Amino acid sequence: MITVVRLHKKRIVIVDDVTTTGNSLVQTYRALEKELGKEMFEVVKAIVVLDRSQGKAEKAMRKLGIPFEAILKEEDFNK
Repeated sequence: MITVVRLHKKRIVIVDDVTTTGNSLVQTYRALEKELGKEMFEVVKAIVVLDRSQGKAEKAMRKLGIPFEAILKEEDFNK
């Protein structure tokens, strides 16, 4: 499940529960672009609860200029 929270008129945080590729985060960004127009919003951060992507999601967000934060990473459970 992805939730998009509008902080102010144009500042948005994308939140996802689990990511394995980062693709759903990119798709959400692209849907916002299509619906609102790129000039009408700024994604200030993408946050996921569990990152299983081994760096892929962070790289995908970096390409879009979006800061990425994972609360937990898969390797946190392999200790």
